Amino acid sequence: MLNLLYRHGATQNIGDYAQSGNIAMVAELLGEHPEKVLDALGNAAYMKQPDIVEMVLNQYKPELTEEPWFQALYDAMRESIADRHGVSVMEAIFECGISPNVRGRENHTLLQRTKIELMRIADEERVSLARCLLERGADIDAKDDELQSTALG
Repeated sequence: MLNLLYRHGATQNIGDYAQSGNIAMVAELLGEHPEKVLDALGNAAYMKQPDIVEMVLNQYKPELTEEPWFQALYDAMRESIADRHGVSVMEAIFECGISPNVRGRENHTLLQRTKIELMRIADEERVSLARCLLERGADIDAKDDELQSTALG
């Protein structure tokens, strides 16, 4: 469908290709527009496309502040609730050396977000996400700014 739209004059959007898993088009567009690397990474992480996440991280090695890394990991974690593919995206990001202790805008860690925002999921699913983070070195004693609390309370 995307190709049909693009053939009829729509502007090519790397985010659309990243979300749909079209690694060939993402690679081609990044070759032409390397400045779009963060767009490709964010969209691929959000839509659970580990192959594209790995390709972007390995070939383009974008330098990011903590907030985009946190958001990419958090999106993957949140989306994993539905179908578990988010964990593979998280693993791809961790394999490139990204710390599980990156912090988001409110200075929360991913482990804290597992507790705070993912209360609606079953305990065993939260445990599996927490285990993934802890196995990668997440700091269980990290405190946020607002409540000065850890993931345990």
